[in-house]
Amino acid sequence: MVKVISLSEEAYNALVRIKNEYSFSELILKILHEKEEKENQKKHLKEYCGILKGEHVEEWEEIKQKIYADRKRSGRKWQL
Repeated sequence: MVKVISLSEEAYNALVRIKNEYSFSELILKILHEKEEKENQKKHLKEYCGILKGEHVEEWEEIKQKIYADRKRSGRKWQL
């Protein structure tokens, strides 16, 4: 089934610039799919937020101190 939609001239011109070999329908679906994939990646990354806290705090602090010491020896100026 085909549906008719209205776009501003700016939106239409933007789609035309990136369209290449895709139809407008294919392009819109591709853009939406990529946006959905990006959102899913963010959700997966959020699963790891705070994973280094809790029962292994001392171990991670020791690792962090070793990293800082290695950076000082190599002359790097940045920190976590």
